[in-house]
Amino acid sequence: MSDIHDMSFADRVFNLAFYQSSHKEMIIRSYKNDAYGSVNSNIDIYVGDISYIELPIFFDSLKLKRASALDLVYLKRKCGHAVNRDNVLVLVSNNRKYYIVASLFSVVENELEATEMPLHCFIKSGV
Repeated sequence: MSDIHDMSFADRVFNLAFYQSSHKEMIIRSYKNDAYGSVNSNIDIYVGDISYIELPIFFDSLKLKRASALDLVYLKRKCGHAVNRDNVLVLVSNNRKYYIVASLFSVVENELEATEMPLHCFIKSGV
């Protein structure tokens, strides 16, 4: 897949599928066979070493973007300190911006069942 900071999923629905605050990780997933019809695979956005999140649990027509200078000013105010642009993922859905500040981001396509989570999440966190 391409750069995570320049991805668009106009015809997919995503939701917060997994969040573990003790390990600072989450998965935002677009399920196969989602609301828009039959698709053959999930799309998982894995985020690890999270320090700040500001997002809903449901996304429609999701875009992943790199933080702008204005986004960084906003996040500095929200977090109480400057954040590294490389550690910010901006999620845009229905013309609204949402933010994740973390060290690890990846997008993976898979065919797991709805209740299955990718094993790499649990290996990384030691669960």
